[in-house]
This record gives sequence, C-alpha cells and structure tokens, in this order.
Amino acid sequence: MESPNNARELDLKDVKAHLLGMDDTFNFRCKACGKCCHYRDDILLTPFDLFWLAAHLQRQPIEIIKRYCDVYPGSESHFPIVRLNPVLPDLHCPFLRNKKCAIHTAKPTVCFLYPLARVFMYGEDAKYYRLPDASCGDDNRSVTVREWIGQNYSKEYEQAGSLWYDFILLYAEAVASRWAELSDSVKEEIINLAFSLLYVAYDTRYAFIPQLRQAISRFTAFLATKFELSYIPDWIEVEDVGDKALRKKLILYKAYGLYKKECCERRGEDYISQREARENDGLYSSLDDFARKEFLDSTWLSTHLPQSTVNLLLKDG
Repeated sequence: MESPNNARELDLKDVKAHLLGMDDTFNFRCKACGKCCHYRDDILLTPFDLFWLAAHLQRQPIEIIKRYCDVYPGSESHFPIVRLNPVLPDLHCPFLRNKKCAIHTAKPTVCFLYPLARVFMYGEDAKYYRLPDASCGDDNRSVTVREWIGQNYSKEYEQAGSLWYDFILLYAEAVASRWAELSDSVKEEIINLAFSLLYVAYDTRYAFIPQLRQAISRFTAFLATKFELSYIPDWIEVEDVGDKALRKKLILYKAYGLYKKECCERRGEDYISQREARENDGLYSSLDDFARKEFLDSTWLSTHLPQSTVNLLLKDG
C-alpha cells in the first residue's frame, strides 16, 4: 500500500472495510495551499515514478537520483528505498515552486493519489483508501477515484503497480524473511543489484513496462542462484537465461506457483494467505513432490504453461 509514513498505524480492518474502486466516491477538495508538500520526508519513488519523472525532465533515472534523491535500505523490507530529499528548513518537496508542483504531470504516485492510498490484493484490481488524517483541504467536494486520479491514470500505471506488487511479495518471501541469516557481503550484493537493475537500468526513450519485466526477470534469476524459491510469478521471462539448469529451475518455480494457485482456488482458499502451506496441510504437494509428478507430466505442463516454454523445457531435457 502506498501512503505516507503513518501507513503502519492504520487499522487494516478499517482499510479493508472502506476500500474504494475506481468509480466509488469520496469527499475531498484540494485548496492548492501546498501544505501536503511540506514536512515530507516520506515521498518514496517506485521505479515507475522515477522513470516518468526522468522522462519529464529529459534526464535518465540515475541523474534524478543523484540530484534529488536519497537511497537507503529499508529497515524492515531490506530493499533499496529511493526517497525525494526534502528541502530545509520546512522539509518541503524539492519540486515545490510558489505553492505549485513543478512536475505536476509527472508527480510521484504517492503525491497524485493524496489523500488516497493504493491497496493491492492478489488477483484483484488495485483498490484505494481515503487516509483519515489529511493535513489540508476540506470535504466539500464529492469525487470519484477515477476523476481524482485523472490524467495520471493509465494502463501503464496500473500494470506497473501490479507487476511491482507481485515482485515485492516474492522478495519479501525469498529475501526479507531470511535477511538475518545472510552474510554482510551477500546483503550488500543483493541491495546493490536490486538498486542498479530495478531503479537505474532504464532508458526513457523506450516503453517502461517491457524494461520493468526484463529487470524483474533478471533479478529473479539472480535470486534463484542464491535461494530456493517457492514460486515465481507466471509472467517472469526465462527465455533469455543462458544457463540451462537455472532456466529449468525458474520454469519449475513458475509452474509450481501456478499449481499452488490452482489448488487454492479449487478449495476456495486465498492464495496469498496460504502460499506458505506445506504438504502436511493437505492443500498442495511440496515442491519436491511436484517436481517428481506434475512437472514431469507433459499434459499438465501443456495446459498450464505457454507452449513456447514447454518446448524450451523439452529442448533443454
């Protein structure tokens, strides 16, 4: 969920009870006072935000980071965080000019959504939540979420959010949960590669989504060399992985994720809440059992994976 730094203090039950769809309404009127741009040390940029800000300013992402941002590992996520550096003494956004946003058409997601937060739930379209403690504006206008997001909404924005959510779930399970067990050198390697691949390695002359898919796919392949994964999203690209053994492992993880999702749906269970289930829970087989059964069944593979992936698997042997 994207929101200011009080997100952890929100009541999750209240959030779920008051989720908004794109055509649902909420009450808020912006007075263009600029208050929400002050005392902000919490404007965090996603790769999507960084890309579009760089494109808007006719720069590359690394240039934006060097000039306007601070980068540090999250204390709980153990993932590189890119934050806009606030300007002293009142910690205002570096793009605030005379109470106006100088990058209005390319402002970060957390900014153009305010006073909303975006909420992701597996297998569903993004929902939104009206933050209860907006520091400015008033409630004298009724507006739909779609109207509020306005020109900032696009299929690319929606797709980028969904891909990023999928990846963050994978990272939390594969890396963050094991962080305490890792050596300092491995931690540094993970953080540095995540930053360079997922935030920096984009060219603003080309479409963002294919580059994001490629970056996440490359980083996921790296993770598979360090950890035993329990799944990977089915859109992860494996065709360009040169190592045959690694490629086969990635296809196995992709197939196992589809298998677990199917088992959960058949039982009416939520896939995310059950993704840690083990074979003795009776919900689905272990990865090892799956690798000896379904993964060797060409009929199962052909009905769950793209034929090009099945052909690649058969070719590799």
